Amino acid sequence: MGRMFKSNFYHRITRRRRGAPWAVTAFYLGLLLPGIPATCRTLLAKSSPDRTTTAGSVSFVRLGPIWRDDADGFEIRPPSGCQGMGRTGMDLASFANHSQRWGLIVHLALLTKPAKLAPLAQATIQQARHDFQHVRVLEQKRMKVSGRPAQKLVIRFQAISNHAPILLLRQQLLVQAGPSRYYVLTFFSPSSQRTMVIPVFDTVIGSFRLLNRKKIERERTKAIAAGKKWLARQSARILLAHANLHPRLFRIMVRHHNIGYVRTHTYIGRQDGFQGVFFGANSRIFLSKGTVIMAKSICFWAFRRQPGISGSAVHFNAWVKSMETLMPINNPRIVALRQERLVLDPKTRSFHLVHTAIPWPNMEVHWTTELGTQQRGLFPVAGARGKTSDVFTSLCRIHVIRQSGHVVAGQSNKPLRFSIRSGMPAVLPPALQFLWPRLVNLHKRQTLAFVVFDSRTLRLGLRVLQVLGPEKISVGSRRMTAYHLVDQLDPGVSNLWVNSRGGLLKVDNPDGSAWLPTTVGAMKKRWAIRLAALQQK
Repeated sequence: MGRMFKSNFYHRITRRRRGAPWAVTAFYLGLLLPGIPATCRTLLAKSSPDRTTTAGSVSFVRLGPIWRDDADGFEIRPPSGCQGMGRTGMDLASFANHSQRWGLIVHLALLTKPAKLAPLAQATIQQARHDFQHVRVLEQKRMKVSGRPAQKLVIRFQAISNHAPILLLRQQLLVQAGPSRYYVLTFFSPSSQRTMVIPVFDTVIGSFRLLNRKKIERERTKAIAAGKKWLARQSARILLAHANLHPRLFRIMVRHHNIGYVRTHTYIGRQDGFQGVFFGANSRIFLSKGTVIMAKSICFWAFRRQPGISGSAVHFNAWVKSMETLMPINNPRIVALRQERLVLDPKTRSFHLVHTAIPWPNMEVHWTTELGTQQRGLFPVAGARGKTSDVFTSLCRIHVIRQSGHVVAGQSNKPLRFSIRSGMPAVLPPALQFLWPRLVNLHKRQTLAFVVFDSRTLRLGLRVLQVLGPEKISVGSRRMTAYHLVDQLDPGVSNLWVNSRGGLLKVDNPDGSAWLPTTVGAMKKRWAIRLAALQQK
C-alpha cells in the first residue's frame, strides 16, 4: 500500500535522503520563504489586500471565483486572493497566495489497484511519518463530498530549508470517486497560521464538488448543436439593429474597492476593405504607487453583403487584444539605460540622448471553417521561459516611450493556423463574445456552445453560454429585475446580468473583479488625478 501510494498519489513534498537534509520542493519554498520571487502573484492581489483573515483568527472567510474543470470533473472556489494555474501532470489545478504563503493543489490520483478510503488515509499518515520529522496528526475526520466518501487529514511536520528547520501545516481532503480514483485537495501553510487556515480550508472543502462528466458530455453535445442552429440565424446586420451605439462606462471593483473603469463602444467602420460592426473595450486599472494596467480589445464582424460589391457572401472577422502595465521609474539612470542611450558628438564633444526603438512582438492567428468563415487576430507572443502572458510590463516616466518587459523582441511572427472541421462546434465571432446577450432569447432557458481561440493557452477552447432566466438584483442602491447569464471558458466562469434588451447591468468576472455601470462625471471625479498623470506619459 505504501509503495503504491507514494508512486501514484503522494506528491509535491518529498523526502531527500542520501546525505541531503530534509527539504520541501521549490514550489512551496516560493510560498513559505521571504525573498523568493512571487511569480504567480497578480497586480490585482497587491492592490487589494486579502481581508479574509486577521492575526491568529478568522471572523469570516472569503472565497475567490469558481474554478470549474468540466474535462476532469470538478469545481472549486479557492481562498480569496489566490492566483490559479492550469494543469501540470496529474495536478489538475494549483493556487498560490504569496502574501499569506499558502499553496493549494487539486490532484487526481489513479491508483494501480483498488483501495478503500480508511486504509489509504492511514497510509497517507504513515508515509508522512516516514518522510518528515516531528509529524503530529491534528485532525482526522470522515465526511461526504458530492455524495462520495471523503476524509480530512491535518498534520504538522518539520522540514529543513536552507539548513534551517521550518514547521509546516498540511491539510488534505481525500475524496473517493471510484475504486482506484481519488481526488486529493492539499493545502500547505506555515504551522503558525493554524487557527487562521483551518477554517479557510473547511470553507474551501464546502465549495468543492464532483461533476458528472457523462452528463456534461451529453449537455455539451446538445449545446453545440443549439449553438450551430442559433449562429446560423445571426449576422453583423442583425447585431447592428440590436446594438447600443452609445459608449458605456463601467467601474471595476474588487471586494468593494474601486480600482478602475472600462469603456465599451459598438460602432460601424471598415477593416481590410470590408465594412462591418466594431466592438471596442478599453480599460484602466489604477494600482498603488502609480502603477496602471491598460488593456484594449477590438473586435470586427464584416457584413455578409458589402455595399457596392456583388457576388458570394463575405465571412470575415478580426480581433486584436493588448495589455500593458505602466510602472513609474524614479531613477532617471535606469530610464537612460533601458530606453535611451547617450551618444557623444565628436564635433561638439557633447552628449545627447538617442531613443532606442523596441519592437512590439505579437502573433497572428488564422482560422478557416468548413463554411468558409475566415478569422484572424493578434495576441502577445510567448515570453521568457516559454510562458505566455496577456500582460506587458512597461517601465515608463513622463515623455518616455514605453518598453515591453515580458516578451522577447524579434520573435517570429509566423501565424498560428487552425482548421475547424465539420464535426467541431461553430466558431463564435469575437464580437459576439461580448455582445451575444443582445441577440439571444432571454426568456428561454438555454445553453449554447461554440469554439473560440483561447489566448491563455494558445489553443482552441469550448465557450459555453447559458441563459438562466430573470431574477432580482441590486445595482448600487437600486433593486431591479435582470436576466442572469453565464459565460464559461474552462476554468473561468463569468456571471452576467442584463436588462430586457441585453444591455449589461452587472458582470462578475473569473478574476474576482466586477463591472458596475457608472458615468463619465463619476469616473473623472474619482480618477481625475490618475488620468491627468496618464495623459502626460
